Amino acid sequence: MSRNPIRAYLFQEGELWVAQALEVDVAVQGVTRADVLHRLGTAVRAYFIAWIAGASALPEPAPAHFEELFKKAPSTRKLTLAVGVSVSISTDDKQLE
Repeated sequence: MSRNPIRAYLFQEGELWVAQALEVDVAVQGVTRADVLHRLGTAVRAYFIAWIAGASALPEPAPAHFEELFKKAPSTRKLTLAVGVSVSISTDDKQLE
């Protein structure tokens, strides 16, 4: 069974970090980058569990402007979530490089 990566755009909004998944319209906020990445993994996993159980609609991608922001972001990292999907995180924060 092949797995497709779930990419996410990571950015700051005020004092909070935000991660928006691109392949599914799931977004989370957190106080730290580590917090938001953990929350994203949990939220994406919960979304797919609900979808498999028939409790949510078919996955829809995030709004198109997030794809454009992701493409223009200067740094990219890949992480593996507990659900076994890869997530690419793109941010202009030099601390993540």
